[in-house]
Order: sequence, then C-alpha cells, then structure tokens
Amino acid sequence: VRPLQAGGPPLHIGITRAAAAPYVGRQALALATVPYISLGSAAQLGALISAYRAALPSGTRGGVTAALHAFCSTGPNDPDLFRAREALARYLRTRVVPGARYAGTPPAEDFVLFGPPDALLARLRALGDLGVDRVLLLTSFGGLAPELVAASLARLAPRLGQLGA
Repeated sequence: VRPLQAGGPPLHIGITRAAAAPYVGRQALALATVPYISLGSAAQLGALISAYRAALPSGTRGGVTAALHAFCSTGPNDPDLFRAREALARYLRTRVVPGARYAGTPPAEDFVLFGPPDALLARLRALGDLGVDRVLLLTSFGGLAPELVAASLARLAPRLGQLGA
C-alpha cells in the first residue's frame, strides 16, 4: 500500500527520557511521549518540549504528541471517577517499568486527564500552551468497564470542538 502523503506517513519517535528530546528534534521528526513515565510535572514537560523545539532544524515545525490516561466524569464527585482512578492504579501496578519515575504509584495530576468536561478542556488547553500539538487519550485501562469508557467518551467527544475556539 502506497502512503497517501508525499514523502510517506508522518513519523513520531517515542521517548521516555527528556535527554532524548534534542536528538529527535535534530532529526526533524515528531516526538511522542508518555510524560508520567519519566517526568514529574507540567513544567518538566514544557522544558522537554522547549529542548526538542530548540534542536529542530531552522524552518522545521516538528510536532509533539503526549499520551495521557483520560476519564471524563459527570462531575467531581461522580462515583465512576473513583472507579477510573482505581482502574488506573491497577493498570500502573501491573505495568511497572524498571527505572520509571512512577514505579507503580499514581502519576502527577499534570499527566492524567480525569474530571468533568470543562476541567478536561482547560487541561487540554494548558497542554497546548506548553507546546503539545496532539494528545493521545488512553481511555481503556486497568479493566475499566467498557460501558464506563463509552460514557466517558460520549461526554468528552462533543466538547472537543471547543478547543479550536
């Protein structure tokens, strides 16, 4: 199958260490990361993105994708939000990567998108302000019931168009 795009499909290089960001930038490739694996705050993600963009060849736009676990609740006291947090904890306990910052504990709140739609939109805008171009939403994790995943997406999806405004 021939790629639709001239020059082939866009390539994203996944990194787990901030020190790799300038290398990816120098290659003029897009960068992808799961921030909680090695970073502890949004400020550290911003520094990683700055280092990546500074290393891009002149005239190259690049691109940054961040993958974050997400659950859109009906409100801050939604019992399903508690279930989603339990599912994330279960997911992390079963996927501990040696040397990872999170070591099976919950990631910094900067790196999860949990809460009602307005809160998630604000967090997505903040990620954009840091220089994140795309967010990969990890919505099915830790045995979270499929109907909860579907309800979460149904609450969030209609609101995503507001991000361009």
